Amino acid sequence: EVVNEWKIGYNARGVLFSRHRQCSSNGSKMEGRECGESEKEGMRVLTHNDKCISMWNVANGECVMKIEKEERIAYKCIFSPNGDMIASFSKFDCYVWDVQTGKCISHIRVESATDIAFSPPSTSHIPISSSDITLAIASDNEPIRLCSMCTRLEKWRRAGETDMFQSYL
Repeated sequence: EVVNEWKIGYNARGVLFSRHRQCSSNGSKMEGRECGESEKEGMRVLTHNDKCISMWNVANGECVMKIEKEERIAYKCIFSPNGDMIASFSKFDCYVWDVQTGKCISHIRVESATDIAFSPPSTSHIPISSSDITLAIASDNEPIRLCSMCTRLEKWRRAGETDMFQSYL
């Protein structure tokens, strides 16, 4: 049975639900994790194709964030365990995006990327912060890379939280 049929994510190669609820208080900026009454309120779904990543509000089908670039950015997309970041990769590049701003936090040059994964969420009751997360990048021609998001986030903050899309790190 179809419960909602929103016309979202045209030409999408992939779709992924966020495991985290995010409340929108002022348009595209997401704040908080404790959302209201409805089961669907705050739920987000991510769609992507080669050059575009979009995040949609499940309750109403509204696009709450869109990242579009002239070059390929998204053969695959994943949410970080805490829902604060999205990682994507194309053939030669891996990107980490901030969910609230859509800015590129980190751009990692790789040779023939094949898969990406964030470290699993903490099993403790202490909320996981973005700085406790590691990103693994698999490639045909290189060993698996493990990238500390703590180091990447510090570098991004020192750079004034600018969009790192064109920076090769």
